[in-house]
Amino acid sequence: MRLGDLLGVANVVEHFRQVENDPGIKFYLEPGSISNTKYVLEFYDWLMYNTNYFTVNRGNEYLPWERVNIWDYRDISGDLIHIENNQDRQKKIVVNPLFDAPYNTYRNWPISVFNEIINQHNEYSDYEKIIISNTEIKSPGWRCVTDMTDVILEIMTCEKYIGGSTGLSLFVSALNNPPENVHVMSSRCLLHTLPFRWQTDPRCTIKTYWLDFENTKW
Repeated sequence: MRLGDLLGVANVVEHFRQVENDPGIKFYLEPGSISNTKYVLEFYDWLMYNTNYFTVNRGNEYLPWERVNIWDYRDISGDLIHIENNQDRQKKIVVNPLFDAPYNTYRNWPISVFNEIINQHNEYSDYEKIIISNTEIKSPGWRCVTDMTDVILEIMTCEKYIGGSTGLSLFVSALNNPPENVHVMSSRCLLHTLPFRWQTDPRCTIKTYWLDFENTKW
């Protein structure tokens, strides 16, 4: 599981709690079930100590599920995940671009899309402007944040978030008090991994761009 998948599992936990009428249900994740990528492990640690979905103690019940896609499971459960956000909102804009997705590569932004977003928000002269990336990105007037703990805090305190089809974008939509969040993607992206509550929360917007997958000739 990667970062976004952990949120998908948390959504399953919420469904179990409703079905069993037991708000104390948590999941224990077996060793090796989570990607060993540094930022994924750091995000899991944050979820462990800042939410109540996961536990370090193995329970007595084991789910014998096979071939269950946790994102398809949303058709059964709906969007139930709820992460508290009591941080004070600050005049900040956070952009979380996606350039290097190793799978489902249609999620990767063309550089023209990124540049357009940056140029549009350069006009917000009285806002602090942050770019979230796992590598340093330099853009005049923008500050790049790479540390996961800092990334989470920037997201929880910003007024506006613009991001690609990533786990962090799902995290934004899972907050109980989210910033205005704009999810920028091509229409090739998968329906079942769209942001939580994208149909019901007016603070959530999906903006699509055209992506040439057919070697189109006009």
